[in-house]
Amino acid sequence: MKSAANNFNYEIGYKMNRYEDGTFGYEYVQGLPNSGSLDGLTVNSPIDGLIHSHNLGTDMLSIFSLSDIFALGAMVQENLINNIENFVFGVVTSEGTYLLSISDPITFSNLSSGLEILRSIYINYVKPDNSALQNEIGLLQFLNTSNLGLSLYKGNLSNFNSWDRVRKNNQGTNIVNLNCN
Repeated sequence: MKSAANNFNYEIGYKMNRYEDGTFGYEYVQGLPNSGSLDGLTVNSPIDGLIHSHNLGTDMLSIFSLSDIFALGAMVQENLINNIENFVFGVVTSEGTYLLSISDPITFSNLSSGLEILRSIYINYVKPDNSALQNEIGLLQFLNTSNLGLSLYKGNLSNFNSWDRVRKNNQGTNIVNLNCN
């Protein structure tokens, strides 16, 4: 997926389902060229995870887009998540790999109220021309300001086997990793 984020002009993704033996099955999904979304994605039965890439388009973000967060909210509201505590929702970009965790399902399930307000808050913090660090800090500020009940994790780029929950430092100028492995 990292190759897709660095080279493709379309998004790719995988819907994930956990089998009884604990292994996962993956269903590939591909968006249209230059669309900036997974146009072909349909989720009509509960899943255990979804991960996708952002492509190299000029307006693509180095982190989760608001549309990504709204898509996650729609899956929660439509009961399309098997186990909310173990659900994996990820994005791979040219700048990093991130997961969102639903840390407060009740708060997050109220996402549909005030979508336009959320949009106006989000665009103050996360922008295509920001650096990856600015967008990480911006997304964390958005999550805190909006009180959505989501937590942000960043993957280790060398092996993707370790993830750290991230938060802003006290000055709001950098990211602090909270080891969680």
